[in-house]
Amino acid sequence: MCRAGGPSEYVFTNCETGTRFVELRKAFKSACRAAGIANLNFHDLRHTFGTRLADAGVDVVKIKDLMGHASITTTMRYLHASEKGKREAIARLSDYRQQGRERCKIDALPPGRPRQQEANSCT
Repeated sequence: MCRAGGPSEYVFTNCETGTRFVELRKAFKSACRAAGIANLNFHDLRHTFGTRLADAGVDVVKIKDLMGHASITTTMRYLHASEKGKREAIARLSDYRQQGRERCKIDALPPGRPRQQEANSCT
């Protein structure tokens, strides 16, 4: 986006006048048409914003505040599990399980203990 006259307090400014846009929906629809994007509404950007913050590891309380919600319940409606986020969650679980196996090797029970207790300690 252009920044006529330097930094602005507005996110969307008119390049010719340096003033804020009042009606963004029309400009957004035109931009989507020009880019060949169908079935995307301006409000969908709020969902993208929340989801990307969550994928970046931002906690839900901060996301709630950034989105201007009074309730985390409302915020949760905007957060969607992305494929990347799901893969990272599974990788974390795998790492966690591997760390647990390493701890079990280090904390192995002495030879005289019953096998049942040993099996339960490292699952």
